[in-house]
Amino acid sequence: MKNKSLESLIFSAEFEQGVQEAVRKAVAEADAAGLRPAYEPAFSRLRELERKGKLAQEEVLEARRLARAEKAQRDQANLEFHQAVVELLYQPGQPGAWIKRKALETVQKWEDGQLCNPRYIVAWRQWLDMPYEYAKAAILREDDVGLSMRCNSPFFFLHSQEPEQEK
Repeated sequence: MKNKSLESLIFSAEFEQGVQEAVRKAVAEADAAGLRPAYEPAFSRLRELERKGKLAQEEVLEARRLARAEKAQRDQANLEFHQAVVELLYQPGQPGAWIKRKALETVQKWEDGQLCNPRYIVAWRQWLDMPYEYAKAAILREDDVGLSMRCNSPFFFLHSQEPEQEK
């Protein structure tokens, strides 16, 4: 009889049958003795981790939902702010001229200091030079371009200051 290699012995059908029989016998003896199966703590821990994972996943999804809702509120407030700015910007007289001048100064600071992507500088200059209806349509766009432009707005100085009186 030839000697079998360890690998061929371990993966043989006879060895597999022997292992299965040994496991059945051990389970039967453990059940007869009233012992908890050896694999149960591992399964309990696995179930606990799965439950925590589901909770963690639900918590992540809830946090994401809340973040999206908060961003939608900020975006809506930003849109409303810009609606008011557009109305002020194109009123005749000092307020509109002052807002436009300050916005253009802000855009110039961005350019001089290389503080933002040049596309915002170019677009805001173009928008500020447009007639009312075109500027209003551009500034209040409700697509991704409008949203990103309003997030990079030269009008945020209005949040912190009152208009200066011309001398």
